Amino acid sequence: MSSWDRLAPWLAGGICAAASLFFAFNQPINDDDIFHLHSLWLVGDGLLPYRDFYEAHPPGLWALFAPLFRLFETPSTLVAFGRTATALAFGATVVFACRLVRAGTISSLVLALLSLVVLCVCRIWIFRLETLATLLLFAHLHLLSRHLEAPGSLWRPTLAAALLAFACTFTVRSAPFLALQPVATLWAFRAISRRDVALYFGGVALGAAPAAIFLTVHGLWAACFAWSVEFISSNDVLSWEFVLPLRDVILAALLVVAAVF
Repeated sequence: MSSWDRLAPWLAGGICAAASLFFAFNQPINDDDIFHLHSLWLVGDGLLPYRDFYEAHPPGLWALFAPLFRLFETPSTLVAFGRTATALAFGATVVFACRLVRAGTISSLVLALLSLVVLCVCRIWIFRLETLATLLLFAHLHLLSRHLEAPGSLWRPTLAAALLAFACTFTVRSAPFLALQPVATLWAFRAISRRDVALYFGGVALGAAPAAIFLTVHGLWAACFAWSVEFISSNDVLSWEFVLPLRDVILAALLVVAAVF
């Protein structure tokens, strides 16, 4: 692999992050920005989700990062931070995707181009938890792939599982959105030892720990289940059924072709 091939994934990620930042500071604030960032701000100021204000997401993200948001005194700085974090997460996801499929220079630029299409279609400059979940998914798959190449590491399977479990503790959409993960894990288990399997499930417990500790300390297990599961599942508040328009089918097909070639 040439030096250009090694540099290309970072170039592709940088281009996508810069494009996301451009839109982030030239597009109006969205209701997703307000909903997610406001919840983080409230928890950072000492309020509890489910009990002190409405929240339908599991508590993983703010259980770990809410103290950081005490540094932001005004809504504008909070939104700027959230959108900057989204852009960096998007760029890092592209880097992981390129490295996962061993993309060379041309392949990395093709993936960057397709990622820019996804950026515009999905508006990946708005602060959404799913953007972070996607980053963690690709990091998870990247670590599993590297572990298959060089088995024996103690930290790779543990960290891979922890990243995936953590993603599942801050968005209810992680389960259907991370549908590739069980396939990748079962495929990886064919070539790794029982110790690796034990480390993997230990990592699952590690990734779920921040949310579990937060709910236990504040006695919010029942309230979290009531709002994140029961409420979401009742009265047609949210339907898990969806129909893919032709545009999204074509976009998914292009992404598959880019990943294969």
